[in-house]
Amino acid sequence: MIAGCGYVGRRLAESLGKTGISGLVRSEESSRELAGMGITPVRCDLGRTAVGLPSTRGTDIYYLLPPPKTGVVDSFMENFLQGLEGSGPPRRIVYLGTTGVYGDCRGEWVDESTPVNPKADRALRRLDAEQQLQA
Repeated sequence: MIAGCGYVGRRLAESLGKTGISGLVRSEESSRELAGMGITPVRCDLGRTAVGLPSTRGTDIYYLLPPPKTGVVDSFMENFLQGLEGSGPPRRIVYLGTTGVYGDCRGEWVDESTPVNPKADRALRRLDAEQQLQA
């Protein structure tokens, strides 16, 4: 399952071969586009809820959704994780984050051992999503 199956998600689906791939999208238009590409569309507005997700037991999930536009909490991730409670534990979740969670490192190398230091609200929302996943 590719949660957030927009431009990047569709390229990922193509690289995975599209067979057996489902794409989580919000709009009817995106749903039709995915179906036309041979990707099984799953309509869900994570701004509201993720209840009713198809079974995710043993699946690989690629989470590519950007966070909400405001605040410091990623409510989309929160709703998605709540939806997973009823659909079964996935095999793994691959999360596309951002180096913004590390703040301005002045060109220095950054890896997972670098202390986080987000400055922008968007980076705070991304850090919140990472922490939700880790929990």
